[in-house]
Amino acid sequence: MGKGIPKVEWPNGARIAVVMQVPFEQFSKGPHHGGSLVNVPILPEEVVRAGQEDLLFESWQQYAEVGMWRIAELLDRHEITAMGVFSGLSVERYPEATKHFVSGGKVRREACAHSWAQDIPTYALSSDQMRENIRKTVAVFERVLETRPVGWVSPGGQFKRDTPRLLADQGFIYHDDYANNDCVFPIDVGENRKFVGMSIPWDTNDTMHNQHGGSVSRYVELFSRAFDVLYEEGGQILGAVAHTATYGRPYGVWAYDQVIRYAKGHPKVWFTNRREIAEWYIKKYL
Repeated sequence: MGKGIPKVEWPNGARIAVVMQVPFEQFSKGPHHGGSLVNVPILPEEVVRAGQEDLLFESWQQYAEVGMWRIAELLDRHEITAMGVFSGLSVERYPEATKHFVSGGKVRREACAHSWAQDIPTYALSSDQMRENIRKTVAVFERVLETRPVGWVSPGGQFKRDTPRLLADQGFIYHDDYANNDCVFPIDVGENRKFVGMSIPWDTNDTMHNQHGGSVSRYVELFSRAFDVLYEEGGQILGAVAHTATYGRPYGVWAYDQVIRYAKGHPKVWFTNRREIAEWYIKKYL
């Protein structure tokens, strides 16, 4: 990678790396923690804290499993890989759905770690608390999915300066919490270890659209316009995020299908996941 816009050479002369990124999230504490994320009516926080159950939010979390199956079926029809971004709790609560997403279809997919639960403020944890959070999450991946995650996405993309080092200490090779470019880049974690960072797809992200009143058509348009620019430039990454509790719903799967079809309409596209990108970059450039 030289100066200017960061670029890398992708396998087989591909112009662009496209990552279909599918978060399957669960919350461990009171449901008020998730209200701003799911954008549905929930009970007032003070009522929930007083002990009243929010059954609407509970059922919203449960829909994430339905969305997981629906998106997996879509990816199977297109015969492309992707990355599941799983809370440890998602793997523990829904082992059949998460196992199917990773290895039950036509193409094996990545299981990326997304903290133990979405209501754990990882940016506020001490180093020791973060180590335990990582360890606990890795353990359930290994036990249920029979795979060890090598990538990490923090809840809300919020992390601390020592997060990459703590991840590298436990065998991770990449960290996907950034917003600084459209490519992959090395991160110094000391001891001559090879570790890379990548940026979260903020624009082509269903949560951002839901929070700001965006439409599914706008989601498809933003993906298509970004794709055109990055395809022309070459050597970069375009991710598309579909949370299973939101774009796992029928309207969202329509949009996800449209962006896949748009990318497949071009000849030099590498449908991949971030583990494959990290491994490719480390082998070729580090």
